[in-house]
Amino acid sequence: MHTDLLILGGGPAGYYCALQGARQGLKPILVEKDALGGTGLRWGCLPVKYMMDRIRAHKTRQGLWNSGLTHAKPLADTIALEIMSDCRQTMADVSRRMGEVLATEGVKVLFGNPVITSTNQLEMDGTKITFKKLVLATGTQASPPPGVVIDGNRIITHREAVNLKELPASLLILGGDVEGLEFASLFSEMGTRVTVLEMLPQMLAGMDDDLTRPLFNRLKANGVSLHGSAPVASVSVSASGAKAVTVDGCVFDADFALVAMARRPVLPDGIEKTGLTLINERIQVDDNCKTQLDHIYCIGDLNGRMEMAHAALQQGILLADHLAKGTPVSWPYGPLPRAMFTLPQNGGAGMQEKELQDQGTPYRKAVVRWADTWRGAGQADQDGFLKVLAGIDGTLLGIWMVGNEISEQIGLMGMLLEQGATVNDLKRQLFVHPTFSEALLQAVLQLS
Repeated sequence: MHTDLLILGGGPAGYYCALQGARQGLKPILVEKDALGGTGLRWGCLPVKYMMDRIRAHKTRQGLWNSGLTHAKPLADTIALEIMSDCRQTMADVSRRMGEVLATEGVKVLFGNPVITSTNQLEMDGTKITFKKLVLATGTQASPPPGVVIDGNRIITHREAVNLKELPASLLILGGDVEGLEFASLFSEMGTRVTVLEMLPQMLAGMDDDLTRPLFNRLKANGVSLHGSAPVASVSVSASGAKAVTVDGCVFDADFALVAMARRPVLPDGIEKTGLTLINERIQVDDNCKTQLDHIYCIGDLNGRMEMAHAALQQGILLADHLAKGTPVSWPYGPLPRAMFTLPQNGGAGMQEKELQDQGTPYRKAVVRWADTWRGAGQADQDGFLKVLAGIDGTLLGIWMVGNEISEQIGLMGMLLEQGATVNDLKRQLFVHPTFSEALLQAVLQLS
């Protein structure tokens, strides 16, 4: 078998590269060893957000869309189990739909474990496949600390966590960054007793305190136990649970231990036959995602440029265009929009106050509560807000938010910052009235 374009990995990067490549006439073959979707669409952020949506629907005042969360109270077990079951089924449907879309666009999808045998060939299930160009999109996986072995039973990763069939009574989370706190939020809202162990003194240390405070308050109200400066030395398992011991001798027990720390590369078998080398456990690429070999490319988390699903899928789209038409892939990631899928959510784009202060950059800020918008009159989240940071000349430097479903508003904020939009530029734009988007106009008016 021969193809001009072979893509390894069916996560966001590989899926969108294959889809866009087919639409550009490239006729790619996509190889996936498990289920289509990867971390972004099958085992990670999408199932987390799906379950969070369902939980939020049960925990906002009935009849009001954005009224803020009710007091911290576990879901009934029957509701939690229903949400978990529905999520498993829905994510299986996502993989099925992805396959149907690829087939409709003419992408050939092969399932199996490929082994690279040379710089232009691989073997899979006894079949040799030669290729003109190869795209590596195999992603990354959870990397446990020394002394911890993931067994998929009691010591688990996000993959097993979103597929649990019973709600755990207790959960240890190793890692207090974005992933760890998303799962802390998810399981604590359903009633699990959650303990988070973070090796650094402060969780989410790079984020502004006003953005993280509502989340930490909610976690504590849900009974989550947060421990900074708690690097884990070992985790042992028994028939009934997992026990973690920190380097200073503290012991923590739970039904499961979830590893949510650093990530390591998922490399195809035989990758050494290509001669590609890893730096900091990632495959190095140029601005067009090309490796040191002219016919091999690498996209998504495996190249380490920006390990987020939306960056991965964009790289897949732009690389397909590059291979078909020669257009450049290069992308600016400074104002990259991002969000945490917790209750409440927080996120935004551009610089934060801590960064501006560390750089000595003068700035002005305006903060508008959602409750103070016309749309929020009488029903909005009382703790959520939008914050705009602008330079002294009025150039937008950062736009950040806290609240329910604020991730739905963030997508295009990065483009405003990338294009150098100013306070006056936004003041001259029309905002639909009444909507929560008018908070941005209200903030701009404070700065103009």
